[in-house]
Amino acid sequence: MGSRELEVIFLKKIEKVNNKFQLMPFVDLIYNPKLTLPRVVSRTALIPAGTFMNKKEGVYEEITIYKHNISFTFVINDTVSFDEILEIHKILKHEVKNNWESQRENKNYVVLEVTNILDISEIGRDGITRRYLFEVIVTTQEGASVNIGVVKKVEFNLKGVEHGN
Repeated sequence: MGSRELEVIFLKKIEKVNNKFQLMPFVDLIYNPKLTLPRVVSRTALIPAGTFMNKKEGVYEEITIYKHNISFTFVINDTVSFDEILEIHKILKHEVKNNWESQRENKNYVVLEVTNILDISEIGRDGITRRYLFEVIVTTQEGASVNIGVVKKVEFNLKGVEHGN
């Protein structure tokens, strides 16, 4: 599962909780004079977390774990309260579990952590722009397996060759 797919999954979760926000992945954010507040912009950093190999008789399997740090930046105005962001944060935080296997139930990802909310508001010419940020840290895995023919028994019939002088 790619980072963009994960962003869309989580943006849809945010929309279910609160549909007051314009939702968009950062890659889709271009200058748009019609763009209004409030909005949520997502951006993901992808880090390969490790590769594991599993060898069974006749099967070679490689599993790669990826860690996705998905940042959600909430830009709000007076029509949205900070409590609404807290509600979204609380619901996403509820998905965090400790056991990898229990998280794999019908999901292609595991939510490891939801970070605390940071206030990254700015003061500009037009006043204060209220912004809040938190990250959802998610892992995914990709696997590839190959069936390898296994030779159970090999018999050699070796004969020597005489060299003459």
